[in-house]
Amino acid sequence: MYKSVTTGTNGGYSAQVTIGPDGYFVRIPNSDEKDANGNSLADGVSNDKLFTSRDNKHTLPPTGISDNDPNHKSYEFQPPGAGCAGQCNFVVKLPPPVTTVAFRIAETPSDLEKAGWQDYTADGMSVPFQITKDTTPGPKFVFVQFKDSDGNLTTPVNCPKCQAQITFLGADPTITSCSLNLKGNDTVLNLTGKNFGPTKGTVKDDNDTSLEVKTWKDNNVQVVWPNTPTDQALNVMLTSSTGQSAPGICSPVSQLALGAKVFCRQPFSHQTENVDLAIAEAFKEGTSKVKQKVSIDKDGVIQGLSKKLEQGKKYSLSIKAPKSLRRSVTFIAGDGTTNIPNFVLPIGDIFPIEGGDSRINVNDKAELNRQWLISGDTQNRSGDFNQDSRVNSIDYACMRVSMPDSIRGEDTEPVAGVDTPVTIFCGGIDNIQCPSGGTCKLNGDYPDASGKCIGVVVNPNPTATASSSSSVVE
Repeated sequence: MYKSVTTGTNGGYSAQVTIGPDGYFVRIPNSDEKDANGNSLADGVSNDKLFTSRDNKHTLPPTGISDNDPNHKSYEFQPPGAGCAGQCNFVVKLPPPVTTVAFRIAETPSDLEKAGWQDYTADGMSVPFQITKDTTPGPKFVFVQFKDSDGNLTTPVNCPKCQAQITFLGADPTITSCSLNLKGNDTVLNLTGKNFGPTKGTVKDDNDTSLEVKTWKDNNVQVVWPNTPTDQALNVMLTSSTGQSAPGICSPVSQLALGAKVFCRQPFSHQTENVDLAIAEAFKEGTSKVKQKVSIDKDGVIQGLSKKLEQGKKYSLSIKAPKSLRRSVTFIAGDGTTNIPNFVLPIGDIFPIEGGDSRINVNDKAELNRQWLISGDTQNRSGDFNQDSRVNSIDYACMRVSMPDSIRGEDTEPVAGVDTPVTIFCGGIDNIQCPSGGTCKLNGDYPDASGKCIGVVVNPNPTATASSSSSVVE
């Protein structure tokens, strides 16, 4: 911070000192300037000389380094000029350095005036601060005020950066179902889910083209897909007004979609055949369990499901694909295609080679290494998880992210009439968050560690009795 100090005169001269980060600028006026009594000042005096030496007596021009010693309170300057040698010295009284000594922080300007001061100990210091007045999603403000060693306070005028706007994000949006309604060559997609937000966002197709939004509600969005492709899944990406996104799939031929990242938490380019599926209705005695072979296409859409799902009913589903571990989930069927988000099958169970052991561990890694080193055609090797005719680091990366999920082994198949305990995965390379009230219990403390949510109460089918209507993930 710069400060100016005017010294007393001596022999008709006066000087002004400006304190800067590089030293002290001493301004001694020219002869065409007047003193306080209107007398001309002496000739031959230069303007704006920079004194940077540590000596108490300075003779123009000075040499040396910047003086940062706060204990130096006065300096004697000797300006040049006729008849002034050794007689026209100025004693300049320097004020102590001005520093920032305290700050306070609050959510509103009125609260800032009442907030207590905290010590400012270092430039760029980090201070924890919690928003408490309004924790709903949306824009929030943080206000800060600083105080220097002279007692001066910052204001919005002299410190416009002393306030900042941040945006609180709510829970991520989730598409749980999608139904189709044909309108000529166009199709109206009815997306059902939660956390879409009250303000209209965007919905794009798989070519990143924005679709026309007809209606937008927090739990339902209708969009128009022009010239709809036939007999194929329609991939959409819903983005809320806060920038949070949720993928969804609308299929005219399938009732269930698991998402494109069902394997290895990354999109696949092929269809997976010979998938074991078991599904049963929960909370309804006398119902049967359906077990069958299905396929999962590259978009995560289940092909060939024979059971007709009823909208609003709760089902328990388990899936086991080749080289994967069985995983189970409970869901409520929606209208059209029911989307089950964050469903991932751990993949990499390739040893023993006769059919695996329901674990993904060092034995499977050793088998992957063996296949990695074999030259020649890699067709039909069990370690080629992404079916690109290679066994390489991509396949190992897929196995590596699956290893933590395999610690607990395989999930059990659902039982008809019983609400199968739900396993909700969290963490991992996608940093999946648990639902409200849940805590992510990670399987390790390494980067990208995954785990499962604990303490999450799953809402039941509303027709179920209270005694059998909820389950807790533990």
